[in-house]
Amino acid sequence: MKTVTLWIDGKKIYADEGMTILETARKNGAHIPTLCYHPRLEPLGHCRICLVEVEGIAKPITACDNPVREGMVVQTGTPLINEMRREILSMTLSTHPYQDCLTCEKAGACELQEKAYCLKAALPEQLERAIPEPSGDPNPYIVRDESKCILCGRCIQVCRTGAGRFVYSLEGKGVNTRVVPARDGVETSLSEAGCIFCGQCVDICPVGALTEKGRAAGGREWELRSAAGVCLECSLGCTLERRAAGGALVKVTVPREGDQAAWLCRRGKFGVNPVSEGRITTPLIRDGGTLREAGYAEALQKTADALLKLKDKYGGSALAVLGDGRCGNEESYLLQKLARAVLHTNHCDLGTEPAWAQAVEAASGTAGPGAYGPTMAELQQADAVLVVGSGLAESNPVAQMALQHAGRFGRAAVVRVGAADDTGTAWESLHLKAGPAGEAAVLQAMTAALRHEPLDKAAGAAGVDPAALSRAARSMAGFNTYTVVCPSFWQAADAAAVEALLELAREAGQLKRGRCNLLLLSASGNARGIIENGGTPWLLPGMNRLDDPAARQSAEALFGASLPAAPGLDRRAVLEAAANGKVKGLFAAGTVDVGEALHGLEFFAVLCGDPDAVPLQADVVFPAPAAHEKAAAFTDAAGRVRCNTQAVTNTALKPEWEVITALAAAAGAAWHLDDLAAVRREMQCLNPGCCCCQRQAL
Repeated sequence: MKTVTLWIDGKKIYADEGMTILETARKNGAHIPTLCYHPRLEPLGHCRICLVEVEGIAKPITACDNPVREGMVVQTGTPLINEMRREILSMTLSTHPYQDCLTCEKAGACELQEKAYCLKAALPEQLERAIPEPSGDPNPYIVRDESKCILCGRCIQVCRTGAGRFVYSLEGKGVNTRVVPARDGVETSLSEAGCIFCGQCVDICPVGALTEKGRAAGGREWELRSAAGVCLECSLGCTLERRAAGGALVKVTVPREGDQAAWLCRRGKFGVNPVSEGRITTPLIRDGGTLREAGYAEALQKTADALLKLKDKYGGSALAVLGDGRCGNEESYLLQKLARAVLHTNHCDLGTEPAWAQAVEAASGTAGPGAYGPTMAELQQADAVLVVGSGLAESNPVAQMALQHAGRFGRAAVVRVGAADDTGTAWESLHLKAGPAGEAAVLQAMTAALRHEPLDKAAGAAGVDPAALSRAARSMAGFNTYTVVCPSFWQAADAAAVEALLELAREAGQLKRGRCNLLLLSASGNARGIIENGGTPWLLPGMNRLDDPAARQSAEALFGASLPAAPGLDRRAVLEAAANGKVKGLFAAGTVDVGEALHGLEFFAVLCGDPDAVPLQADVVFPAPAAHEKAAAFTDAAGRVRCNTQAVTNTALKPEWEVITALAAAAGAAWHLDDLAAVRREMQCLNPGCCCCQRQAL
């Protein structure tokens, strides 16, 4: 890329050609104020606060949307410029209810307030605006206050380019211009305008015009503690920030910029009720047909005694450990260790689809360590994306947003292989609808097309048009292509379907040593972390196979116990065995639906904080902290480890890792894991990349 030389405030600067004046100035320590600019949006140039003087240009220009040029001489803070900025701010304040600043939820974090203070803008006389009285939008997520809107345009742009929607529109003229949700040119509610309530407009609003419902009186922004976290609503593992005051979670947002910046969906931002009414806060023991409160020591000893009794009577194969797919990496490791080293069973399935686990294991074996799957930013810049399966907008909304951005604003061709007609917008889009032979046949036909084999037979077997098949294959032949596999694919996938998927990826150059352009999405929130830390029946931590004698020997040396060699049962087989009376004891973590299998169990203990998710016949219940109350590592679908930190400390609850280690101790095991750092150190012996927060923890 060509480098240009320019001067900013008398300082000689070197910049890449194409960079804006604003980007160059900020990169080199020169401050230029902005209101409409946001680092994650294309420059708007609406607010005019970023005006600068450029030698040779008669009038000041905006810095956010003008590129640097060779020899350019820029002045960012002349008396004329500062006076113009104050005038602009005064005009903005004339239609903004600045008298409400003391009671506004955004006070202290309001960008307009901050700019007015720094530039010493005068408070003008308020102009009357024809804004209707707020009627209250019936949605349960977002509060709109039109009187505070400064018409920056951020919400309009982020809705269109980020969420792929067109909810907001401009209405009116002059001082009566409004930003309103509209459909077919008619003002309406957010829901009727097509809002998916991802909350991106709320996170990006510079003032208090858009806020979260329930945010009022939750604490001033400067009073809120910020804790980095991970969203567990799907396997994407989006980065988020939780803001808390006192012992309460106030809101969920996202980092503004940097490597950790990410958008959220409705479930990630609004969908989690962190502390439900009647949540379980103390262990419960079934006594005389009802659950009563008990201390941890009593509940742990009862659970250990019951499981050991069943082990002695029926053998370890009569016991099982299940999870709901949301266990952290540390909990996954400890649960599988409890199953194998204490209960002597490989019936350990913490929440993954068997076909998905097989695909991840095979893909990781081919690509090798450190070959991560694509990020959302990489998908947005793709030349082509193959989507296998259906329902992506429901299962993984942020991935769907990235694909829409790639197809609508980028150059990507989006090819969809699935039985359902998923809605999606792209300049070039192709849907290969799977016939009776299923999606695997379409994948095999695409592989044949990439190999330039005759297509009539392969296309006929797949039930697709040969011309469409050829077009799809051509789009996937480039270097910058990716494959996204929806959770729906794994529901019916068998070994042949998995091999068809991987063979296509290899043929397209997406999967090879050091490269993995596959994003394999699971229905479980931490599926990748679970499989990498031994939470499947046939894999040990580090994705080492259980039937590998050397791997099993290493685990036995670390655990200080012999491990069973017989293959374990997955979740479905465990529940069938329980219903048939072959599995007698079960320990479950999270929301695990055991159904009719519960009647075949002699003992059932669960680690869960939601009373609605606890089976009525559970014998022992241990309370579990909410996501914002726990410290743990999670691994996203692409293989990157992310750390979840505590936003709120709940001293009444033991962390899950502590409950599991205490249960092992009650069963006679000597693990000597006194804190989370010790757990992480042991984990790294078998899985060196298990926890990115190891350094901070130590």
